[in-house]
Parts: sequence; structure tokens; C-alpha cells
Amino acid sequence: EVIHNGCDTEEIRSRAKLAREKRPPNDSLRVIMVSRLDTIKDQKTLLKAFSLVKQTNWKLQLVGEGSKRMELESLAINLGLNVKETFLGKRFDIPELLGQADLFAFSTTPAEGFGIVLIEAMAAGLPIIASNVPACCEVLQEGDAGELLPYGDIESWSQKLRQLLLSNTQRNELTKRSIKYAHKYDIKESASNWYQLLKP
Repeated sequence: EVIHNGCDTEEIRSRAKLAREKRPPNDSLRVIMVSRLDTIKDQKTLLKAFSLVKQTNWKLQLVGEGSKRMELESLAINLGLNVKETFLGKRFDIPELLGQADLFAFSTTPAEGFGIVLIEAMAAGLPIIASNVPACCEVLQEGDAGELLPYGDIESWSQKLRQLLLSNTQRNELTKRSIKYAHKYDIKESASNWYQLLKP
């Protein structure tokens, strides 16, 4: 039996909820991705797909630092995106940022390890779309806990983004799916599973 990595899903849920409650009524809607800006991730596909959707009331936020930042910023400029709004850099208030977002997107490559940020997004009660690669399939229960999209397929990503950005109903359905499985990755659940495995 697999014992998954865990995190404090209750704390994340609580902090995200408080941040969500403080959002102003006319706040911009946000797609967020939290990840290092390096070669095993695939922010390029997300940037290109988001730029094709062109919904003026939505923003894309990329949280994280890495060696690919300058390259990705250059791409964003060429796509007509606002670099200052898009690239948030390294942050220590991830639950709050998740609470202020409306959709979590995790565009990555087959080299991805266990996606702990997916668990954080689930705990924060966000609808999730992610690349259909082994790590995301595992965390998202083969697609039960989130929508899996072809890796690197800009057209598929832009189509799904367009649907979700325009449909609060579809986002709510995805949210229900992610929340349903968040408890499986709580740190207490992981610790209990280890205890049961290792007890005399």
C-alpha cells in the first residue's frame, strides 16, 4: 500500500478560507500556478494557453523563482501579458494566495515528482487542472480529483481554460471533486498510516 506525502490540510484550508472571505466583491478572478521556474515544469504551455483565452476580468499568477524566470518573462511580454501582475516570485503566503484564486493550474512535464502543491490546492478548495503525467495522475486520483490535460498541448489547455473561465458551474464541480480527496493527504493521515505500518 502506498503511503503518500502529506501536509497540514486543515491549516491550509483555514488560512485560504480567511483570505477568500476578505476578497473585495469586484476582485479580479485568478488562475494560479505555484511551482519552481525550471526545466521540469511547463509554464510555457500555460502562458500560451492563457494568452489565447483573453478574458479581461481574469489574471494569471505564477508563484515561484528559478532559472527560467527571464525566459518566461520574455515569453509573457511577447504574448501581451502583464509581467508584474503575472510573476509573483518566491512567496511564503501560499495558502492566502490560493484563497484569493479561482482556479489552480499545474502545467508540468513527465519529469515531475510528487506534486505537493496539488494537495495544497485541494486543501484550499480550488478547482484543479493539471498535466496528464504520472505524478499528477497519482495525486489527482487518475483524474477523479481534478481535470487532467495532455502535456504540452496548448490547444487543449486553452479550450479547457476558456470553458472554466466562463463557467462558474464547471469550476464548482471541479472544486467538489478536489475537496472530496483532500483529507487523504492530511499529515495526520500520513502519520497514522506510517504508525500502522511500523508498529511492533
